[in-house]
Formats: sequence, structure tokens, C-alpha cells
Amino acid sequence: MQSDTAQKADPKARHSISSLGQRYRDGSHGPVAEAESALARLAAWNPTINAVCDVRPERTLEAAKASEARLRQGKALGPLDGVTFTIKDTFSATGYPFRRGSLTTSDALATENSPAVERLLKAGAVPLGITTTPEFGAGLVTISPLTGVTRNAWDPSKTSGGSSGGAAASIAAGIGSFALATDSGGSIRIPSALNGVVGLKPTGGRVPYRPANLAGNLACPGPIARSVEDIAYVMAALGNSDAQDPDALLDPLPDYLSALALGINGVRIGYSPSLGYAKWVDPEVEAHCSAALAHFANAGAVVGESSASLNDPIEAYKTLFMCGYAYGLRNMSAASMELLGPDIKQVLEFGRGKSLTDYLDAQATRRALTTAVAAIFEDIDLLVTPTVSVTAFDAERIQPKEFEAYNETRAWSPFGYPFNLTHQPAATVPCGVSRSGLPIGLHIVGKRGAETLVLRAARTIERAGLFTLDYFRDPPSA
Repeated sequence: MQSDTAQKADPKARHSISSLGQRYRDGSHGPVAEAESALARLAAWNPTINAVCDVRPERTLEAAKASEARLRQGKALGPLDGVTFTIKDTFSATGYPFRRGSLTTSDALATENSPAVERLLKAGAVPLGITTTPEFGAGLVTISPLTGVTRNAWDPSKTSGGSSGGAAASIAAGIGSFALATDSGGSIRIPSALNGVVGLKPTGGRVPYRPANLAGNLACPGPIARSVEDIAYVMAALGNSDAQDPDALLDPLPDYLSALALGINGVRIGYSPSLGYAKWVDPEVEAHCSAALAHFANAGAVVGESSASLNDPIEAYKTLFMCGYAYGLRNMSAASMELLGPDIKQVLEFGRGKSLTDYLDAQATRRALTTAVAAIFEDIDLLVTPTVSVTAFDAERIQPKEFEAYNETRAWSPFGYPFNLTHQPAATVPCGVSRSGLPIGLHIVGKRGAETLVLRAARTIERAGLFTLDYFRDPPSA
């Protein structure tokens, strides 16, 4: 635990989950005051960044009052009791519409919670609202026909990334303690990197997902927060198995918090700036990522260049991802189809154009990729790459100008989707700031089930102090 002096010098620490818990216990702060503060920050920031698309203050304050009553009675439900969070619009949450960023969906209030939402509510966490996503969560930037453009918290002229763009931007703006998000091909890690926050895609099957995501088991729920420790707190509440999820892991839930103290002495880390196929990585991004490796070595890890040279699995990934969307939206009426935005229409067109043979070929490629990646991990414990190839670009664009010639809108984010295919845990942690003041993220990948080791490595980078922007500043002028 940091001292009071250190916490005052570091607002992030003062607003951490552990610090809030301490202040709740000693009576110097309470869940209602925290909820009111979070709602005030949301009201101040959201007109600029457009990160939260549905706010119900009465629901937030009702949950905060219930938490405060429990705390007064000494009946706290755990460390998340009274902690505020946001929910990505790819989860069903009672009392909020389940719109998924689309004009085709109903504005009726949901009557059922997705399992991840239910677990957080049972842990006493206080919902602030629903965060924006591209239509049906299908894009790498957060632009939708329903909610418009979501913007970066450090520079609102830049993109927040996607598909958890609202989730990441809200945390970077100091709105709430953590965000519940999803990752089907980098959707937690991409916006977290662009917004200078920590994001974890857990091992596939670690956190249950109902109703089923359109991307099938490529999709994985996970947390976004301002610190690695806060990620660990959330994972302790999220990660138990679910008998109704056929993809659920059955192994015991790791002790995420205790693991953070273990460090990375002796851990074998391999660094790859390209995985053998990345089209281009901004030299400034690569320089910050490669420089971060020294901090692993200083902590006792065995660090070296990885020999990883994979065949780009993008076509197999797109086939599985987009066929899932085509199947999931197969019964959409012609009238609803007219309301869809152009990006999701392209996804559906691609998916509907694939044959059963194409789909099974993609599954075979997925298995071959898993074998190839397993061979890489015979010699290392963690694989490290840049999280994305660039810093945040213009908010209205779906890809950077530098990548227009490649005829592949995902080319600027080549490091995320392979590990949705292999179900491996991966995190992004801020490792620097560009000359233009934009965050840069380091991507850390572990073996299946090894989220704790991934977080231990992320904590090492976090403690190196490579990222120092103020999350609790005032919003910029609109």
C-alpha cells in the first residue's frame, strides 16, 4: 500500500480499488460520494469524448446507497463493493437497453444480466452506464450509426480505437475505476493502448459470455483499468467457471492479487517487433517498446529477440469472425438491413460469401497456428510485441493514412487477433508517450491459463514509470 503522501502525488493511486477500499473502511470516503464524483466526471467529459451512451444516475446512486449501507453494517461483499464501473454495449445489463451500437436494436430495457455483469453486481460494484462500441462490436475504431464517433481521451481529434473504444476512453478520462469490455480480435487491447490504460484479454473460456457473442469463441470478456493491480481485483470477481458455457475453463481460478508480488525473476521473455508479417510499425512505437525490455531484464527476466515468424492468419481470422456475424444476423429483416451502417454490411457480405469448405479451412489454419505458437513458447514464457503499429490517428478514419495502400483495414493492428485464435491471454500496458503526446502500449502474451504471469510482467513495466500522463485532469475544451 502506498503512503498518503505518495497517493496525493499520484491521483491514480488515490483512486485505485485498494485505496478506495481503505477509505471506505476508515470512513473518510463512501460509495455514494464516489458515485457522485464519477457521475460528475462523466458529465464533464462525455460531451468531448462520447464514451458513454446510456447513463441512469438513479440506478447508479441506488446501487451506491446499497453498498454504503452494507459497509456501515460491516457486511461488504468484497473489494469491489462500492467501486464504480462501466459496461460495454456488448453485454446485457438489466435496467439498460441492449443496443450494441445499432439502429436495428430495441431501446427496451434488458431484463437479464450477462454472466460477467451479474458477477460484478454480486461483488457490489456500482454501474455508471453503458459505453459505446462500433455496430455490433465489429470494428477497430468506435464509430457507429447509433452513437457516432468516440474520441481519444488524450487528444479528442484522434480515435479511441475499438471495439471497446468507449470503455478505454472512459477509464483514461478518470470516469469510474474500471470498465467491463470484450475482445474478439484486439478489441480490449487496441483502445487500451491508444488511450494509455491497462487492458487484459484473459485466456479464452476464463470469463463466460452470454448471450453468445456474434464472433463465437473468438470473443472474450475482460477488464480495462488504470493499473495492473485494479485488473487483478476485477479478474478475481470475473473469472470463475460457468457450467452453461461449453468453452469455459475448468481449472481453479488463479490468485491474481497474490501473484503480483512474485515478480518476473528468471522468466524467459522473447520480443518480436513484427511476428514475421506486420506490414509496418511506426519507428517511434517500436523504439518505446524495445526500450521497455530493459526493465524486464532489470527485474531479473531473461530477455531476448524471439524467432517468431508466423504466417499472417488474417484471412482465417476474418472468415471465422465474419461468418459468425453472418450466421448470428441471418434472420435480420430487410427493413433492419437498410438501417445497418456500411462497415457491418461489409462484414455480413464477406461472411455470406464464404462456403463451408472455406470455414473448415479457416479452422484448420487456426489449429496450425496454435501448433506454431506452441512451438515458439517452448523456449519462452512470455512473448512481447507492440500492441498496435501506430499511435492514435484521426478520429473519423477507420485506418491510418500510412496503411491505405495495403488493402486490409486491420493491417495497422496485426498483433491482436492471432491470440484470439489461439485463446492465449494477452495484456497491454502503457510503455511511453509519443512526441505528440499520445500513449504507446506494450503487448504481453502468455501461455493459455497464464494470466497471472502476464500481469506480473505488466506490473514490472508499470512500476518503471514510463507513462506519466494525468488521468484526473480537467477535460479539454470542446
